[in-house]
Amino acid sequence: MVRNRLEQFGMLASEARLDVPPAMDVSRQVLYRINALDEGIDRPLAWLTAGSFAMAACAMIMATTLYGDWNDPLAGIFGISPVLGL
Repeated sequence: MVRNRLEQFGMLASEARLDVPPAMDVSRQVLYRINALDEGIDRPLAWLTAGSFAMAACAMIMATTLYGDWNDPLAGIFGISPVLGL
């Protein structure tokens, strides 16, 4: 099976070698069209990404501070006791 595919590829390559290249140079038009497609940053998507990053950073900070309370339950009790006046 693999040999059959390799033979088929070899036949296609030999046919491609016989193809005559175009007389006109089209590389400038191709490069111009490729550069025209490069529009830069999509602004709404960039703002959405920045907002998502900010919310994720806030969630990480909150989770990090709450992890200390979950890790030591007495820290939460002692942290709330000044608020209760104890």
